[in-house]
Amino acid sequence: MSDIAAAHTEAAERTREIAGTLRIGSSTLFGPTYIVPTIAAFMRRHPAVAIQLVLEDSFQDLLKAELDLAIRIGELSDSRAMATRVGALRRVAFAAPEYLLKHGRPKVPGDLRAHCCVIRTLTKSPQRWTFESAGKPETIPVAACFSSDNAGACNEAVAEAVGIGIAPLWQIAGMLETGRVELILTEYEPPPTPVHVVWPQASLLPTRTRAFIDFLAARLRSGLRALP
Repeated sequence: MSDIAAAHTEAAERTREIAGTLRIGSSTLFGPTYIVPTIAAFMRRHPAVAIQLVLEDSFQDLLKAELDLAIRIGELSDSRAMATRVGALRRVAFAAPEYLLKHGRPKVPGDLRAHCCVIRTLTKSPQRWTFESAGKPETIPVAACFSSDNAGACNEAVAEAVGIGIAPLWQIAGMLETGRVELILTEYEPPPTPVHVVWPQASLLPTRTRAFIDFLAARLRSGLRALP
């Protein structure tokens, strides 16, 4: 058998080995945008694999939720999980033009003390916002006039001029393009938020889980580097 034929045979055998069901966790906005296309590409390579995608903005316990792996956006807290970092998301402060016209534009982070803010309750310290300028962090306590555990709801509240918000830039790109919101405090951006793929500790991962983690990590590293 030629080397080429042997390589094709080996590849086919690997494909046949990857089968079964994977339960994957992700957040409600990131999952449909970035994880579903990756899942589709993986399933085209491995048609014997079935996927269950669980979308939840909170960090679910991998074992209790019976997840094979999950994509975490934010600082990790579960030391029992294995993890690989795949990138980071640029975060920005933003507001609706209508809000800024009525309440004024903050010039430095400290000005936020006098503004209404839209709070994501699932973040580690939801009412303490950190900004960076020249590499130096500055943390500001803010007052919540609207809060939610759902990122999409928070972004929409900001676009409706309820208050000022912070979000990953990719989430509000469409709102920026249409003029519903604009960036503020661009010289004092919040630090980027890390993105990890996590999975339960195990002496031996199933072939399908290991294959998907490697495939997903490679795709995300490439895709996240391309984001503004």
